Amino acid sequence: MKKIIFVIMAITALLESQALMGQGTPGNAKEYNERGVQYFQNEQFEQAIADFSQSIRMDSNDPVSYRNRAFTYLITGEFDRAITDYSQAIRMDPDFAQAYNNRGYAYFRKEDFPKAISDYSQAIKISPNLSEAYENRAYAYQESGDLNSAISDFSQVIKFEPKKAGKYIQRGRAYLVSGDFDKAIADYNQAIKLDKKSIEAYVRRGEAYANQDNYKKAIADLNQAVKLAPKSDSILFIRGFLYYLNKDYKKAITDSEAALKINPDLAEARNLINACREVMR
Repeated sequence: MKKIIFVIMAITALLESQALMGQGTPGNAKEYNERGVQYFQNEQFEQAIADFSQSIRMDSNDPVSYRNRAFTYLITGEFDRAITDYSQAIRMDPDFAQAYNNRGYAYFRKEDFPKAISDYSQAIKISPNLSEAYENRAYAYQESGDLNSAISDFSQVIKFEPKKAGKYIQRGRAYLVSGDFDKAIADYNQAIKLDKKSIEAYVRRGEAYANQDNYKKAIADLNQAVKLAPKSDSILFIRGFLYYLNKDYKKAITDSEAALKINPDLAEARNLINACREVMR
C-alpha cells in the first residue's frame, strides 16, 4: 500500500510556543501539553503521551491535548486509541478538518474503508482545499474497489499540485488497475516529463506497455529503470520477465541470474530461470 499522507497541524501549531524541556515540572495543563510537543519532536513518544495525558487530566475540556495524544498514538500504530482521542476532540471542536483527516487515516490502517472515506469527506466539506484529504480518500476508494472515485480524487490532487510527478504516478496506477492503459501511459509520460529520474514512472509505464503487448517499449522503459537503479533485484527481475514474455529467454535468464546475485532468496527469479530452460529444451 502506498504511503498515506497526513499532516501534523495539530502538533506544528503548538511549536510556536517556546517551552523547553528540562526547565522543571510543568505547573499547568498548557505547560504539560507544550512539553509533550517537545518530547514528540524528539521522538520520545512514551513521554509525550504521558504529558498529553496529564494535560488532559488537568484540563479535560481542551481538544488540543486530545488531538496531540491522538496523533502520537497514530504514528505509533495504536489506532484504536487514536480513534478514541480524535473522536473526543471532534466532539469538542467539530470544525477542525485535520482531526477528521487523521481519524480517517486510523480507520484506513484498520482497513475500515467506509469509515475512512466518511471522515475524509467530512474533512473536505470543512476544508475544501485540504489536498491530503482528497489524496487519502482516493487511496481509500482504491482499496475498496471504487476506481472511478479514486481517479476523480487523484485528479483533484493534481489540480492542487500540478508540478509534482508523484501525483501523476498515483493516478496512473489507478488507471492501470482499471485497465485504461492509454490514460495510465499519458500520466506516466507527464510524470517523466516532470522528473526524468522517476524510477517508478518508468517501471509503471513499462507495465502499461506490457499490458498492451508492446514489449519493445516496455523493455525500453525497464532499461531506463535499470540504469537508474542497477542494483535493484526487483527491477532486474521485472525486465527479465518482460524478456520472457517477448520470448527472449537468454536475456530473461541473464537478468534473473543478476537479480539472484543481489538477492539469493528471490524465488521468483529461480522460477523464471526454470521456466525459460523448460521452454528452450
